[in-house]
Amino acid sequence: MEYTQDVENNITQDVNLDPAELAVLEEKIDQLVDYCTGLREENGRLSKELADRNAEVASLKARLGEYDAMRNDVRDRISRLVRTIEELEAAPDASSEAQAGEVSQSDGSGSDAGEEGNVSQPELLPSGSSEV
Repeated sequence: MEYTQDVENNITQDVNLDPAELAVLEEKIDQLVDYCTGLREENGRLSKELADRNAEVASLKARLGEYDAMRNDVRDRISRLVRTIEELEAAPDASSEAQAGEVSQSDGSGSDAGEEGNVSQPELLPSGSSEV
């Protein structure tokens, strides 16, 4: 407190400020202190808000990583299914060609080809019932 009074005395003696000018200067300094205090409070609020946003971004990045992993898994599963379908589509072509070759080689007349197809069909009657 003593130091402050010495500074005030030196200022008033060196500059020759009248009391009204000194009061205006004090008021402006008080306003500046209030402004700085407000800025510090706002800075603290903004720092907390930034920390909250950073935590939210980290959480969203983690969720995005999970979704990317799930998307990759689904893509791999679909690729496997497509390959399986393609293999199934390719397999009947080869087997139907082989079957066509076997039928033409086993019987030159082609008269029993219809009967061979009927032999492999399952019986539709339940067991224990009689045929009509």
